[in-house]
Amino acid sequence: MATIGVLGGGISGLSAAYYLSKTAATGFGKIILLESSSRLGGWVSSLELEDGSLFEIGPRSIRGVGRSGYNTLELAEEIGLTNQIIPVPHTSPAARNRFIYLNGELCALPNNLKSVFLRQSPFTSPLFLAGLKEPFRPRSKDDDETVDSFFQRRFGNEIAKFAADPLCRGIFAGNSKKLSMRSCFPIFYDFERKYGSIVLASLLKPKDKTIPKSNLIDRFRSEKWSMWSLLKGLKMLPETLGQRLKNAEICLNTPCVGLEIARNGAKVKTSAGAKDFAHIICSLPAHEVSHLVSAEHPELSALLSNIEFASVAVVNLQFRSNILNVEGFGHLIPSHQLAPVLGVLYESCSFPQHNGPDNSTRLTVMMGGAWFKDAFGDVDNCDKEEIGRLAVSTVSGHLKISERPYRVITHVHKKCIPQYQVGHWKTVKQIENYIERNQLPITLIGSSYKGVSVNDCIYNARLAVQNFRVK
Repeated sequence: MATIGVLGGGISGLSAAYYLSKTAATGFGKIILLESSSRLGGWVSSLELEDGSLFEIGPRSIRGVGRSGYNTLELAEEIGLTNQIIPVPHTSPAARNRFIYLNGELCALPNNLKSVFLRQSPFTSPLFLAGLKEPFRPRSKDDDETVDSFFQRRFGNEIAKFAADPLCRGIFAGNSKKLSMRSCFPIFYDFERKYGSIVLASLLKPKDKTIPKSNLIDRFRSEKWSMWSLLKGLKMLPETLGQRLKNAEICLNTPCVGLEIARNGAKVKTSAGAKDFAHIICSLPAHEVSHLVSAEHPELSALLSNIEFASVAVVNLQFRSNILNVEGFGHLIPSHQLAPVLGVLYESCSFPQHNGPDNSTRLTVMMGGAWFKDAFGDVDNCDKEEIGRLAVSTVSGHLKISERPYRVITHVHKKCIPQYQVGHWKTVKQIENYIERNQLPITLIGSSYKGVSVNDCIYNARLAVQNFRVK
């Protein structure tokens, strides 16, 4: 029987291989996964030190809400990770308290019903007033717009400036004045289209009754988790997936250096030689796929190259004592503050199980993103020591910390987060149409197209495999 190839051993590629391996209905006799590096997981990476301290180098927590969130919980249960989960209940300060840093001060964002009815800095009026006006705002006739434009229209300048803007920096490391509402926040976009209002949608939309049968999902719902991680870090998820793959061959240190795709099959060229496949599921970033197909499919290559990416510096800091004066998930810095720092995460508050030595404090500083080049220059030649020093001085100033960290660990992730700019949905549709029109045996998955979160990557891989099986 024919062989299917999976390109990329990040969370998307691993998930696709896992879902393929679960069924005998694929029509393929073998699955081969090719990964260019020496490890599985891609951007999902955890650093565990000898003293028990643990730092997330990439994504640091997983949320459980929605279909994609339930799907990840279902997957975690299937592969035996239930007893390894660290839940964060909705009552935890890490779940309830979020801040923005504005004009030299931390400002707590409203986190309960009472706070919505009170004026709370930096907002000049209670947020419920914006909510009262929102249902009367006209819906847009455009097929897409920026995140900033959407929130300006529906909720006003302050919510766009102090909530939507830092949120985009925290999730996408991106600029809300460029990012697509339709692609970045499709739920809210659809709410306006269907109900004419975000507020009305939250009141009128029917509850999702298609909740998978899962003991872990039941526990998530009954205990009201806000987010979760794993005892040995999120790296346990891809590592365990790799261990649970059936009928699949994993080839590490095998970069794809060439790709030939025709209607009758595909040839992948690697440093170890060429491999022929009846079909390929490709989870490589769009810019890498663009390069690989440029010779044979220049139109497809051009479409893929339209998807831009941001680079992010991640600086993990550890202090010997409990130096936090506030408890919460962390704080974000709005873009108009012109700071190269996107946000600071209070890791020791979210997951104290990873703190290592008693009473230590772990913080993570996220830097750069869409502003990386302006702040630090070329990503290949940036000064990591200077980035680390800036992270330390930023934390000292923002959180009024005098103690110096005894650990400063800096990683620079080149082109790690795709930037879904206005019209991104059209680009994705054109890519899909080109593949279908030319009957190419390739399926594109991964964060480049329809969601950047771990949940999105896993769920979209599952959908791709389901759709692929029925062809």
